[in-house]
Amino acid sequence: MPRIVWRHCDDHPFEELNAIAYLGVPLITRRGETLGSLCAVDHEPREWTDRDQSVLRDLAAATVTEVELRRTTREAVELASRLEAALRGGKKEPTA
Repeated sequence: MPRIVWRHCDDHPFEELNAIAYLGVPLITRRGETLGSLCAVDHEPREWTDRDQSVLRDLAAATVTEVELRRTTREAVELASRLEAALRGGKKEPTA
């Protein structure tokens, strides 16, 4: 289960956003790659509810799924192009 961070903010980057409250969930792929985090900020002090946390976790999971789907699609298109080129040239299939 991803770690959720919530707190009141007094860090410099959040000052520029006038953010007082922050909730963040890391974006981690199935390969274990950390892409960043999906964050919610508020301009007023607040306690993040269980529902807030659940929604942000669901959105983070959807985000990672979309990124992985795009990567898989790109890799499949690249492989198909290499196979087609190999077949046209009478070469053996490329190895990974």
